[in-house]
Amino acid sequence: MSTLYSRAFSVLGVEFGIVSNTSSGVMDEEYFSGTTHLHSLLSNFRHLVPIPYTGNHHANIIITDDDRLPFSLKTEGDTMYVSGPITQLEQSTADKRSSIFGNMGIVSKFMIAVMERKGIYSFHSTSFYDPTTKRLFLVLGESGAGKSTVLLAALEKKLEVFGTELTHVSIQQGKTVFHKGSLIQNCRVGNLVEDFPELQAPLHITGLPTTNVWHSYLSVDLTQRAFPQEELTDPSVTVLFPKIESDRKVPEQFQMGTKRLDEKIFRNLCEKTGAATYAYGKHFCPSIDTPQAETQRAAFAVEFTQTTRIDAVWKTLANPHMCLQQIV
Repeated sequence: MSTLYSRAFSVLGVEFGIVSNTSSGVMDEEYFSGTTHLHSLLSNFRHLVPIPYTGNHHANIIITDDDRLPFSLKTEGDTMYVSGPITQLEQSTADKRSSIFGNMGIVSKFMIAVMERKGIYSFHSTSFYDPTTKRLFLVLGESGAGKSTVLLAALEKKLEVFGTELTHVSIQQGKTVFHKGSLIQNCRVGNLVEDFPELQAPLHITGLPTTNVWHSYLSVDLTQRAFPQEELTDPSVTVLFPKIESDRKVPEQFQMGTKRLDEKIFRNLCEKTGAATYAYGKHFCPSIDTPQAETQRAAFAVEFTQTTRIDAVWKTLANPHMCLQQIV
């Protein structure tokens, strides 16, 4: 009988088990605890708490590594099956963010989908907290909108990080509970070199490149600048939709009101699970979303907007240093 490799962990109490016929990926700590690696799952999730593998978890990922098989993926309920030349792909792919276990990979999206079934939803957002006004800022937007830049602007103002890529939320006993997301930020080096050089010293960042800075990334641990608790119950919330343009001289900022906010919330909640995956930069994997999941997510978006104490909804079109000037 061939050796089986396994591991298991929980995220906010939701258990995930992984088993494979080879160690490729499954035993690679760079995905599960390597905070200095751009592909680490810890840039999506705050904690991956190790637990014993039993095969009886809330969700399971079963991997068959065989170079005679084409790469394939399918999900059946709370089980994901992946097969193909996994070792070969792991060894030949330089950028592992879109690998099976990478932070842009299929397992990450599957984890978000399973957590939804347990009542924990995940915004594609950065978020931060103002201890003076006791407000949580939820920054929503598609990739490239400038969410990470807004978070760095918040750090410049001495605010506290609550989530860098995902912010988790649930409704409990009629109140909105926010669960802290990852504190690892994959920053464009250009943001640190050109936009916010004053953050390098307090964040203990050294040795940054000075050329090609907008095509380079650095994994930065923001734990030292984080909100101190793991959860935040029924806070006052400001929702922010940014569009950051470095060369913009005069910002355009206005409050949008809450009309159709539930639709915007729904679309944001769909961004991770609804997106297709180009695994290892070679293999197209369709979205793992389902009509049932979308229906439940839409209902949650309505409940969220009705339950959460949202004090303002802002749109900001500004350069990095002016994106929060009227809002914070």
